[in-house]
Amino acid sequence: AFVDMTQRAREKDELTALSLLADEVEAESSKYPASGYIYAILFLSFLVLPGSTTAIINFFKCHEFDVPGEGRESYMYLDYNISCESDRYRSYVAYAVLMLFFYPIGIPLSWSVMLYRKRHTLKDANAMKREAMFGEPKTGHLAFLVESYTPNYYYFEVLECLRKILLTSAIGLAGEDTPIAPIAGIFISLIFIFVFSEAKPFKEAETSALGILLMYTITVIFLAALMVKSNAVSNDNPVFAAFIMTTLFGGLGLGLLISIYGTDPFNATANRIAAEKAAQLAALRTKVTEMWKVIGGGSKKHEIDRLACWDLILADEELASIMGNGNEEKGKAMLEVMKAIRALDWTGSGTVDYLKFQRLYLPWNLLAAEKAINNGLEPEYLTSLRVNVLDMWEVIGANGEVERLACW
Repeated sequence: AFVDMTQRAREKDELTALSLLADEVEAESSKYPASGYIYAILFLSFLVLPGSTTAIINFFKCHEFDVPGEGRESYMYLDYNISCESDRYRSYVAYAVLMLFFYPIGIPLSWSVMLYRKRHTLKDANAMKREAMFGEPKTGHLAFLVESYTPNYYYFEVLECLRKILLTSAIGLAGEDTPIAPIAGIFISLIFIFVFSEAKPFKEAETSALGILLMYTITVIFLAALMVKSNAVSNDNPVFAAFIMTTLFGGLGLGLLISIYGTDPFNATANRIAAEKAAQLAALRTKVTEMWKVIGGGSKKHEIDRLACWDLILADEELASIMGNGNEEKGKAMLEVMKAIRALDWTGSGTVDYLKFQRLYLPWNLLAAEKAINNGLEPEYLTSLRVNVLDMWEVIGANGEVERLACW
């Protein structure tokens, strides 16, 4: 649509804002003619990295055998026709080491450098929108690395690449007779479960949930491998086999459900609680506004004595019920706490006006009152504490501000 409108404007020789913008887009895009080729090269490196890394690392994996009368001999794990002590094998070691630096180290490192150079644009959502408007001339070649992630985690594909290399290739170097590989797999998986859970780097909540779920599945599989390695169970035990199959296909099945239906079924409780809180705050705000029309006559400048105001507040059963989210006794207790801490009259003026009265539904006042109840703090205790603090300040702060450590 943009191209068609621009073309029509140009045919009519109209110097419109649209045609000027098109000219600017073309001029900006022409500054980076090689971005398409760079994209193709980077995407190719993305495709070949896992397989190439596995092949390179498996080159260094040798299997030792006891040969009667000749001691121990080692052969390539992937091809027992090749001895790891032969000249043929040794002639390729230098090349394999070079490829080790080129693929599993060099490719992620090159991605990191390119992402770092464009970091100011990639981590700025508005800058990325401007990039999109101009056809992404500066960052288009990095699109497949960043498009799945939020701007704050534009670099996360590099970490994902590291995770894949560690879990699919690096731990394979461990010997088959030791439990090092499954222990390392569990450790790496747990680290990334924490990273996925805390960062939630993906743009789509479903993708983050899917990533976390599959990381748990991988962790359980490594745990099962550890149990086999440590002879805790037999690998031909039918119960154990059923457990592994259930874990594997159960995790994949849940992942499929998340990818199809999203995370709504799993977030139903959280969504319900959030909706209830929002409805409670809306009802509380409406109720407080209506109360002031009676107490303050609808005037925003009217003031009323603090204690008289609280008598009216505490006498209103509907307010207490809304405050306690249907629990009138809890709501009245919360109001008593708010009265004790002088939630409406912080400065101690002794009067309440329209703005002070609105503090009845401020979230931090509600939270403070609820926490006080949950911790068993009585209104009388809070009142005496407040009075003591004010009395102390009369002495300590008689001359204004006090140095922090001296105050303590």
